[in-house]
Amino acid sequence: MSRTEFIALMATILFVAFVLGWFAHWLMHRFALVKSTDMNEVDRLASQVTEALEQRDQAVAYYQQRERELSGALHQSDAELKAAMDGLHMARKEAEDLRGYIERVNQAGAAPEVPSAEPSRDPAHEPASKPAPEPAPEAADKPVEAAEADDARPTPAKRRKKRDKAETAQSEKD
Repeated sequence: MSRTEFIALMATILFVAFVLGWFAHWLMHRFALVKSTDMNEVDRLASQVTEALEQRDQAVAYYQQRERELSGALHQSDAELKAAMDGLHMARKEAEDLRGYIERVNQAGAAPEVPSAEPSRDPAHEPASKPAPEPAPEAADKPVEAAEADDARPTPAKRRKKRDKAETAQSEKD
């Protein structure tokens, strides 16, 4: 085989390889060609996916807002429950104090002196400005020193107020 024959044979082999490659490429694109109806379907699916993602984002935002509302309501209910439990606790203590007072009076055999019926209150829940109490007719006849001396005697209500203030101060420290 001469040099010219070799070149011609190689050129023919390369040309045939090129033609076979081009034909295979044409066949692949012919079968894998995306039709315009298929492209329309792909566009429609893409828009549906976008709408679904927007709806999902809206649902997530709604549920997050709802969770915040319910969490706030839960915290408010917990605070109301704590306040009610504290009030119940204070009422039980007051009832216990009154029972003890009645027992002491009955044991002493003296005529019971009616304790102050003023309920113990949390200073945080009292109004900012309270009108001054009107003096009782008997207290108006007494001199100021005698009225102050009556106030100096500890009554169960005063002891209860003092104890409640101490408990409030203790709970605020905790």
